[in-house]
Amino acid sequence: MATSLNLVDKPDSRKQHIGAVPLVGGIVIYLTILITALVLGKKSIQLYCYLAAAGALVITGALDDRYDISAKIRLLIEFIAALIMIFFAGVYVYNLGDLFGRGDIILPTVIAVPFTVLAVAGYINAVNMSDGIDGMAACLSILAVITLMILVGGRQAFILPSITLAAALLGFLIFNLQMVRRLRKVFLGDAGSMLLGFTFAWLVIEYSQNDASGAEIFSPITALFVLGLPLVDMLTTIARRIKKGQNPMRPDRTHVHHILLHAGFTPRQTLAIIIVVGAMFHGLGIGLHFGGAPDWLQLIAFLLVCGFYYKAVIHAFKLSNIIQHFRGGRSPVRKGKLFTRRGHSRQKLAEHGMADHLTHQPDA
Repeated sequence: MATSLNLVDKPDSRKQHIGAVPLVGGIVIYLTILITALVLGKKSIQLYCYLAAAGALVITGALDDRYDISAKIRLLIEFIAALIMIFFAGVYVYNLGDLFGRGDIILPTVIAVPFTVLAVAGYINAVNMSDGIDGMAACLSILAVITLMILVGGRQAFILPSITLAAALLGFLIFNLQMVRRLRKVFLGDAGSMLLGFTFAWLVIEYSQNDASGAEIFSPITALFVLGLPLVDMLTTIARRIKKGQNPMRPDRTHVHHILLHAGFTPRQTLAIIIVVGAMFHGLGIGLHFGGAPDWLQLIAFLLVCGFYYKAVIHAFKLSNIIQHFRGGRSPVRKGKLFTRRGHSRQKLAEHGMADHLTHQPDA
């Protein structure tokens, strides 16, 4: 169906994978959530608002995958989805927590609304940036689901959404990472990255703000750890580009997966390293939360992680060369079987190297 609709990603100067790859991962994940919610979910205004807003984002992402629509249109739809979340579902950021040890910082509505809109749109684009190699965005999203399950503490209302989302992501990974022979590779597409970014933004805002009983499940600062590496990567990338006097949205190749690939790690090794680093980051947030760390201490820990990450990216290729030195140089990537199975020659294998494991995303 994707091929007949031309909803496929084709190689070009920015996208160097092999062959036309269907961009259906995000669409199927949304359909999984939609069907499960309508059949088994507890009907509520919040549920319908989420499904409507997420559906609009998925449609927008699919249109962008197919027609490469304007970034301004995408941003407009992201703003509309956030406004639906705020005004119809009542989910928005109005409490920043006790950042300075002098009591919670409460935002007036006139500030809380635009702050939430920008935060949601920002994280949607953060997940889009993190979709850099096969499995990266989906694996980091699974880590976020697990972290939420631990923090939420088995609340019955969260069991069905968490299992549904995790199962859908695992199903996608089977195809995306080609865990079973002869399964065709698929990509998340912009539909998928927009869906995941919006979903996690909604969840962390809902659970980090005061509920009906007057107490949040975890603090707004802990929410930053739930959002994980995509947030850290986006913040440090924007800071680095501004420092260089560049457009913050200008693409480059100094994201963490670029550094590791340049250091000679294979795409699967790169993915494994990123998963381990992401798990450590989530683990730090969980430890601080259950250890009773005050918000200001959690904020310092988050800023220290961002600072370390920023330094690593600033010295990206120097770091890459150091890693290469300790690894004994860059090892050739062996993917002969993969290319042979698809009918590519050894010459084609040499031409493309590891490029077929890059996702459809440009080097954002």
